[in-house]
Amino acid sequence: MVKLEKLWKTIDFTILNEARDDSLQNVVASCPAIYIWRRKFLGPSGGANNVEVFTKWVKELTSQPVAKVSSMYLNHCLSIEGVQVGGGGLTSKKDETLRSICSPGKRKFVIDFVQSLSVFTAPIWIGETGDLCKRVKQHLDGATDLKSYVKTLGIDLSDLQLDYMPFSAEDDSITSDLIKLFEMISQRILAPFGTQRPG
Repeated sequence: MVKLEKLWKTIDFTILNEARDDSLQNVVASCPAIYIWRRKFLGPSGGANNVEVFTKWVKELTSQPVAKVSSMYLNHCLSIEGVQVGGGGLTSKKDETLRSICSPGKRKFVIDFVQSLSVFTAPIWIGETGDLCKRVKQHLDGATDLKSYVKTLGIDLSDLQLDYMPFSAEDDSITSDLIKLFEMISQRILAPFGTQRPG
């Protein structure tokens, strides 16, 4: 049986996007895998030197939801509409503090801090596949609901990174049923709002 330590791998969207048409198979293996799409924060270009770009970036990030449910029937006579998790923006006092950061060095420090929060972002989508390369291509091409879901959050695929745990197709101890079990365990524990079909 495969050892689980240090098996998760991470690929930034930029690398996936550059390889998507002709060399994706050189970046992502065609193997069974559990995969997670999650948010990654990237500082704005020139943000440390431009107070307007900097403040706009922070205000947009703090206003964007982490998850969203647009409309859903709970039963035949009860539905929810427009539930949002996270976001909310800054208070006026915090907005003043943000605008008072006048040196590029301090703005760079804030940008670095926000970028460091990427390791704590909640998964947006968790899935399993028998062919990771093929499935990633489907996500990149918009053949799944991932692309449309992230748009409801006010972001796009370029704001995501892919984390995945590959399995060897030759390992008899790793069955399709076991991988599907791992998927459901991951979904139930980590609660990815974008995933439409649990398990």
